[in-house]
Amino acid sequence: MACGEILAKLRKERRYTQQKVAAILHVSKSTISNYEKSVYHPPYDILVNFSEMYGVSVDYLLGRTDCRIEIDRLDQKLAYGYTLKNCIDCIMEADKEKTAHLLKYFELTQPDFRKKKRKRGAEKSKAERNKIEKSKEERNKVEQSKAERNKVEESKAERHKIETSKEA
Repeated sequence: MACGEILAKLRKERRYTQQKVAAILHVSKSTISNYEKSVYHPPYDILVNFSEMYGVSVDYLLGRTDCRIEIDRLDQKLAYGYTLKNCIDCIMEADKEKTAHLLKYFELTQPDFRKKKRKRGAEKSKAERNKIEKSKEERNKVEQSKAERNKVEESKAERHKIETSKEA
């Protein structure tokens, strides 16, 4: 998803108007509109402001990750003195079997975990299908243009044969 689409999606999720976002960021409504339409991209300082306002990472805004977590939240205390960063580090260092057990635990104890997993998979597969369709369309166009060129070449060859047979 493009940065503009993500910005529009986040604004609509919070039921903000473009005018309200413009006022918060001290820019014009048309500037917000242009960002959301991807006419041009917001500069770094504005991206950081969007990130803070919507509570997501700049990487999320740029479409580099599906994870909405802001970097500052990684140091947030969860329980028993652990932070989210500690938990992520443990998962990354664990072997595949332990990670599989942990994920199974999440699926069993967090009903929304499985739904979010499916939803992300569906979004990705839809995007992949769109890419495949576009590439098929492009290939078809190339093949059609090749076929048209071949027809033109064949008709030129036919005319040439007719002209040479008339001359003889």
